[in-house]
Amino acid sequence: MLKKTLYINLLLIILSFSVKAQENVLYQFTNQAQAVKLNPAYQPDCKLFIGLPVLSNFRFSYDNSAFNYNQLFDRTSDSIHINLDELTKNLSLNNHIRLSFETDILNIGYKFRDMYFMFNYGHTTIAGISFPKDILQIISGNWNTTANVPVNLDFAALGVNIQSYNNISLSVSKPINKKLRAGIRLSYLKGITNLSNNNRNLSLLTSAYPISLMALVNSQINTAGFLNVQLPDTVGGIPSTTIDNSQLTVMNLLLPKNNGFSIDLGIQYKYTDVLTLNASIRNIGYIKWKINPSNIIVNGSYAFNGVDFDEYLAGESSTGNIIQTLKDSILDSFEYTPSSESYNDALPLHFMFSGDYELSEKTKLTGLVHTIIYDQVIEASATAGISHQILKKIKGNLSLSYLNSNINIGGGLVFGKKNASFYLLTENIPIQFAKVSGTPILIPISAQTINLQFGLNLKFACDKKKNKKATDNTTCPAYKTPRKA
Repeated sequence: MLKKTLYINLLLIILSFSVKAQENVLYQFTNQAQAVKLNPAYQPDCKLFIGLPVLSNFRFSYDNSAFNYNQLFDRTSDSIHINLDELTKNLSLNNHIRLSFETDILNIGYKFRDMYFMFNYGHTTIAGISFPKDILQIISGNWNTTANVPVNLDFAALGVNIQSYNNISLSVSKPINKKLRAGIRLSYLKGITNLSNNNRNLSLLTSAYPISLMALVNSQINTAGFLNVQLPDTVGGIPSTTIDNSQLTVMNLLLPKNNGFSIDLGIQYKYTDVLTLNASIRNIGYIKWKINPSNIIVNGSYAFNGVDFDEYLAGESSTGNIIQTLKDSILDSFEYTPSSESYNDALPLHFMFSGDYELSEKTKLTGLVHTIIYDQVIEASATAGISHQILKKIKGNLSLSYLNSNINIGGGLVFGKKNASFYLLTENIPIQFAKVSGTPILIPISAQTINLQFGLNLKFACDKKKNKKATDNTTCPAYKTPRKA
């Protein structure tokens, strides 16, 4: 039992530290080059930025809106047990568990006069499942014994989604007037592999008079890329999945043949001398998957009104096997359509809005709202943060985020020399740990969002005084004008 406990704990650690993202913290570092990917209106301080391959941006995160380790397990001295009652109590109507990974292969930014250009070639992988609370509610049955009424169960939020793709993008930002700056980012997407299910309608409906149960199904599952799925001929069969080695070449991994596009839009508005408003919308686009596509469409309904046991016991059943009769009846009620058609899959849509208030030249307060529409689920978070220039070459951030129905403490540090800077960001700093018995391994027991982002940037022409003199048209160098609040 101890050995099994160790394996489970190790699995949770891998999930927690392997791959919602720490974008809320990065969005507050408006002068950091990587923040341009979140809001294309941003302009870093330095004229030239060069991102080192992989090292300039490495991000991985684990996001669980459903539960944490403490809520999922009851622990004793030598074993752990899944606590279904506690788990069901903490679930929302719609829930998700997601892993993500992102890195940059090539990243270059350059400021020409009042315009800023950034070219990026990077990789993103997102893998997750979504599920409704009703998936566990079914354990309690489809009848409320207290009120003596039927309970309908809706599984429309049940789904799996994997997106792995490269992007080639160009960002451009330019001032519109003295207060407003706008930016746009155009991305050419190259899809590597995909798994998605769309048009989901899965439900169990129970009626009271007479008592009957109806199952409704209307769902489509798609796969493409190096995953090669062999579909069964009929519903109820088991598909087989293999890896298409012909797709795993260097060229196909760098420039795969599944094409797509996306557009990001952003603005930055200097409301007063000390208050700046920022807003962006990202990932307006999709990828068309055409390499090794496989599709399964299942739709139909089945009404179960009970079994006539008198007929069965008298030997008058059409087959004489009640289980086989029921199985055949269910399978015959659904239409199963396999195909190999190309399809489109949309990207997660992000909306971000923030306000930055400068307490002083070294200290800034930030408020941020972040909404994601992904896999038919809307996710929202809110963050309040404070940034401070701790030392001449060290800038820090501390934030509180309301995410996944929890308050998370996060933050970041930027260590900068004249021509290089290193940054380290996280959305959630775990503060409660449990030790695996007999090992030195610690597990965060209350964290539902654990992530990390770091990178090393090369930057040039960062003379702030020169840049300020060239861009600030509101002050006279001979007199200091107090900032307007």
